[in-house]
Amino acid sequence: MVEAGGPRHGASGAVEIRRAGPGDGDALGEIHAAAWQAAYAPFFEPGFAAHAVADRRTRWHRRVAEEAGEAGGVASGA
Repeated sequence: MVEAGGPRHGASGAVEIRRAGPGDGDALGEIHAAAWQAAYAPFFEPGFAAHAVADRRTRWHRRVAEEAGEAGGVASGA
């Protein structure tokens, strides 16, 4: 992971990379759920896939809270 710090400049402008916080749980969960659904859901029974997607939506709240921002980073437009 890139260390948190000041803004970075990419092709689309400035991007700030920071540690994930409790307010990022919803967005991280939605991103993880969408990626899992696109990549893996077609290979499982619909009931299991729906449960797995829902689990990914909620797991990030717990993970970010338990690891006090150590769970990952967040990039946001500056």
